[in-house]
Amino acid sequence: MAAHETPQTVRQWCNALGLNPRKVAVVGPMMPRVKEDSIYEILDGEPIFFRPRVAASRRDSAGVLLNVLIDSPREIDRERVPPDIDAGDEGPWRVVLPDLSDDADDLTTHVDTLVSQFAVTAPGGVLPSKRLFDSPAEQSQVKQCPSSESVVSKGSRPSSGGQLDTPDIVSALGLLTDQLTQLAWNGNFKRLKVFSGADPVPSGEDSFESWRDSTVVSVRDWTGPEATMRRKILESLRCPAVDVVKSYLVSHPDATSGDLIEVLEVTFGPVASTTEMLHNFHSTFQKEKEALSAYLVRVEQGLRLLVSRGVIQSSEMDSLRIRQMRRGTLNSDPVAVTIRAYYQDTLTPGYVALMERVRREEADAYVREQVLQLPATWEQPPLSTGKVLWGR
Repeated sequence: MAAHETPQTVRQWCNALGLNPRKVAVVGPMMPRVKEDSIYEILDGEPIFFRPRVAASRRDSAGVLLNVLIDSPREIDRERVPPDIDAGDEGPWRVVLPDLSDDADDLTTHVDTLVSQFAVTAPGGVLPSKRLFDSPAEQSQVKQCPSSESVVSKGSRPSSGGQLDTPDIVSALGLLTDQLTQLAWNGNFKRLKVFSGADPVPSGEDSFESWRDSTVVSVRDWTGPEATMRRKILESLRCPAVDVVKSYLVSHPDATSGDLIEVLEVTFGPVASTTEMLHNFHSTFQKEKEALSAYLVRVEQGLRLLVSRGVIQSSEMDSLRIRQMRRGTLNSDPVAVTIRAYYQDTLTPGYVALMERVRREEADAYVREQVLQLPATWEQPPLSTGKVLWGR
């Protein structure tokens, strides 16, 4: 049976806890040994979750792995949620959102309600107020909304009776939504890592490889204006890297964020031939006491680097991944031996299918190890005493 939740079970879970299904998600499955602090550390690295809170957790259908329900004070942007998130040595965690099929028309109904509430006639022919609040104290603390006069054209001003047309209300709400969205793009975004290009790497900064990998992920998930992302990249740079980018922007004012990363790649990236990069990848071996899932993550990072440099095609990743796992894993790792035997005569799996199988085998091996340790809780007494001393 599947170790992860389904959108339907997540929705039932939300209903049972009384949570808003638009503000929750389930991540997992994960090993029970994962601490809550580690979960928060991983989730804080994902810009799609705003101040996530662990609301509940429960075991999977087999009673082995753990799925965690997280709650956010804001609605989660479902279009930006990736299928899984990188949990480091714990492997990728799948992200499952609740089923919202019953609430498909909620937003339309809510907008219609707003329109019907605002499209009213002001008493006594008085024009509707342009402010959200009327008290002097509130006026000093709250910014004024765009007035209907600034949004509605001159030919469609309110009539003498103070009646606002529905299209005018919709236009004003659309403008306000755009402004709020821009504020969210500027504020609710994880800051990029800091990179300067200095050698050696100064304290508090990252190497180019680390900065590039994290920035590429942020650019890929970014749905806001391109100019904002370019500004974010500039804010993350220090001299001399920022000088290189500024000089490039002088002659290329329309450069995209991807162009800026490419310029820094050429300037500060490692210089390696195709043969050398392939050799480095094939030299990626499993370390002693390294979990197979952690080794698989390192292999995946190497494959992504080869694809980004144009050394291999993305269609070659699956075959190279399983081939490297067969030749690079330890014979002393029982999980690796099991996985190699399982995929010996089967079709080449993708990354998600392979990682899910690896983590399942690791969980089973963990349970077997715990069971084998149970008889070790008692001590064998000397033969001369004839007494049994039970450990506590």
